[in-house]
Amino acid sequence: MLIDSVIIVLRETLEAAFLLSLLLAMTHFLGMTAPRFRAAVLLGLGGAILFDVTLHAVFDWFGGIGYELANAIVQLLIYCAILAILGLLMRGRRARHRTQTPLRWLMAATVALAITREGAEILQYFSSLTGQTGAISDAITGAVIGAGVGFSAGTLFYYLQLTLGPTRALRTAAILLTLVGGGMRTGDVAAHPGGLAAGAGAAVEQFRLVAGVLATRPVALCPDRLRSHPQSAGGRHLAGKHRHRAPGGARLSPSCRGEYHRPLTGYSPGSPKNIARHWMNTDASRPPLPPFSRETAAQKSPHGRGWLEQPRSAAVALAYTPDSRWRNRNEFLQGRAEIEAFLTRKWQSENQYRLIKELWAHDANRIAVRFAYEWHDAHTNWFRSYGNENWEFDAQGLMRLRFASINDLAIRTEDRKFHWPQGRRPDAHPGLSELGL
Repeated sequence: MLIDSVIIVLRETLEAAFLLSLLLAMTHFLGMTAPRFRAAVLLGLGGAILFDVTLHAVFDWFGGIGYELANAIVQLLIYCAILAILGLLMRGRRARHRTQTPLRWLMAATVALAITREGAEILQYFSSLTGQTGAISDAITGAVIGAGVGFSAGTLFYYLQLTLGPTRALRTAAILLTLVGGGMRTGDVAAHPGGLAAGAGAAVEQFRLVAGVLATRPVALCPDRLRSHPQSAGGRHLAGKHRHRAPGGARLSPSCRGEYHRPLTGYSPGSPKNIARHWMNTDASRPPLPPFSRETAAQKSPHGRGWLEQPRSAAVALAYTPDSRWRNRNEFLQGRAEIEAFLTRKWQSENQYRLIKELWAHDANRIAVRFAYEWHDAHTNWFRSYGNENWEFDAQGLMRLRFASINDLAIRTEDRKFHWPQGRRPDAHPGLSELGL
């Protein structure tokens, strides 16, 4: 539990700390008055608490997709704010009196939204531990360690940015801000169907798309003025008084004609509208998608690693269609809200939950698995639960039907076979067949 808490809190803290350090470095190089980051941090913490408190109510909005919709809106606002900040930074300091105020507001808003999102993820993790004996103290210790390491890394990164100088710092910021946006877009990487590789791929895709926007105009920064001039109807830049330009048409003032960056190349320009549409659509699918082969069904069947091996019911519920139907033992459920409530109850009573699944059979859009998981009750009585599950998926790879039959076997503590640290099962851990189950 301690290691899980360190990893989760560290990941969320790093995203917010890196974003904050990048924006602070940019204000330093632009000679701006620092935005109201303290107020933004407090506002973000308040937003995270409000989001967590109202989580169950949010789930019921819009037919059970309220949480997904609210989370997507927050992500989209952060993403658009980052794009706007990059656009204003690329204008340089020619019109500082006109760009400083919107930059300050955008930076503060981005910090508040980022802390709201990352803070809510941490609070949801702690909420899932309610009722687990001895888990809270380890989780708090891990959270302190993770937060300390995250903020320390952010501070070091801020001073590293200052040593780069204004030109390299802006280029680095443009790249890292897009990667931060891509990282936020993936949400909880541990719960992502493709795991860490899929999360990293989504971040790279985010960078590729945003770089397409940046490629439409050069990136430059110097202590004096820098601006881009419009092209004529024929596509040629005006001559004469506009002859001092960097490649791509950006005009350099006499004090900074020796310092410029070429525009990013190799990417097709894209509009923020198209990028946002792509971002929202790709977040809805859960590859591998039907029809399944033996290989893709095997990739889908260990979803216990991303769905049910980590007791985070709010994130897990998003892997199912909004109207998903379940039969679990003798309980019948429908919709994400009921699934989330069921999983919350389940993990409050089944402590030290560790699960292994194994593919049994598959069809075009159906998969059958067998599984076993070990847990103990409030009196530290250990059980190994054996079961079979039948799944049916929609075209987006979301599960719409789940039928589970489960039997519990009381075991002695020394008979346990699942001993990995609480959380996701390591890839190298033996499966059911290897363990003789």
